Amino acid sequence: MNAIMDTVKRHNRAGLIGILVIFLALSAALVLLLISLITDELGAQRLERQGVELLVAIKPLQRQIAEHRGACAASASGGAPSYRARCLAAGQAIDASFARLATLKLQLDGAHDLREDISSLAQWWQRLKAQTPALAPDAVIKTHRLLIDEVIELIHSIADRSGLITDSAYDTHYMQEIAVVQLPDYLDRVGYVRVLATRLALAGQSDAASHGVLAAQIEQLRKVDEVLQHASGDIAEIDPLLGRTFSRLAAATTWQTAMFIGLVESRALTGQALDSEDADALFNAGGQALAAGHRLDEVAMHDLRQRLDQRIAQDEQMLLAAGIISVLAVVLVLYIFRRFFVSLTQLEQGEARLEAIFDAATDALVVIDGDGKILQFNHAAETIFGYPSAEVVGNSVNMLMPETLRGPHDGYLSRFQGGTQRTIREIHGLRKDGTAFPLELSISGALVNKRSIFIGIGRDIT
Repeated sequence: MNAIMDTVKRHNRAGLIGILVIFLALSAALVLLLISLITDELGAQRLERQGVELLVAIKPLQRQIAEHRGACAASASGGAPSYRARCLAAGQAIDASFARLATLKLQLDGAHDLREDISSLAQWWQRLKAQTPALAPDAVIKTHRLLIDEVIELIHSIADRSGLITDSAYDTHYMQEIAVVQLPDYLDRVGYVRVLATRLALAGQSDAASHGVLAAQIEQLRKVDEVLQHASGDIAEIDPLLGRTFSRLAAATTWQTAMFIGLVESRALTGQALDSEDADALFNAGGQALAAGHRLDEVAMHDLRQRLDQRIAQDEQMLLAAGIISVLAVVLVLYIFRRFFVSLTQLEQGEARLEAIFDAATDALVVIDGDGKILQFNHAAETIFGYPSAEVVGNSVNMLMPETLRGPHDGYLSRFQGGTQRTIREIHGLRKDGTAFPLELSISGALVNKRSIFIGIGRDIT
């Protein structure tokens, strides 16, 4: 008990409270750090998810503007009336797409600038739509190509601002590369070859310059198609189930592209005379290749959306778990605090009781350590020996006995080591004034924390 009380004295209430507060602060900091990391990751995933939704709304514009370009250029080149109808239908689809974009809530970085970009594109489109009926075929192709380039640039900007481009997840990185970079490039190449080939067919002949431009675009289209096929193989390695679907659609896209290129090379690049039937065949073949590419693009965007939804769900579960752990940690710490204060109060009350009993005893009580140094000295001992407690605590017990007993006393301590007990009666004590008096003394020994202590109970028998 003495050792426990000594510990309490060395580590007072304030010190122990400080230790618990530090422990609580460190625990709270770790939990808050975990929650902060999960929250940041969750915020990044949600930002990417919104970017995907915005891309889903933006990307149809590329297809619709390309369709409007092809149909309007064919109509301006003297094509069948059906091209005029398709031109008007594509224009209406573009209007509807811009109307939907105007209602979207944007929370991406630089959302104001992004909305300004979309608004500028919409205004550009309205001017182009009004000008198109009066434009020559080559002007239609050129002006629409500039607008399509801006749409593709906007796609890249959205992917960058939403964090899709910088997403380091292996599977998401490959899929966004396909959806954001490769497929828009592929669709642009197919659409451009389609409108050039149709334009040449409706013109009835091709000049060397037009022939060279078309041949260069076909070569670029082949390269883009090869990159796309290689990417589909990477997807198959990452996700075999998705890879089968994606590879099948990619193969269909490649087949349609090959058929379209073959038709262009066999008709538009041979130098032979062409007619409206050739133009229709080229236009329709290019449309089939575009449709195959769009189906592949839909799969890529759907997969991106699904993967991000899964990651968001996982992060939300982790955040919930971290919240539960935080609550449990707080409850545990509060319980520890409560138990600590209850135990400390009980310990202090027990110490107070022992001190009261110690001081209320009518016999002298002297506690010494194994070296004979006085540890405690009660009120009765102060009365019998004439010393106040402050003068003896920390000094050798030899000061309380005559010179003749001091030597034998050291031998007594040696025999008491290990906790053995013995009673010595009628020895002499030494008061502060130097007078000796007969003393009935009982000594008991004990081990506390592997150290010997001795309790002497003395009674003046003068």
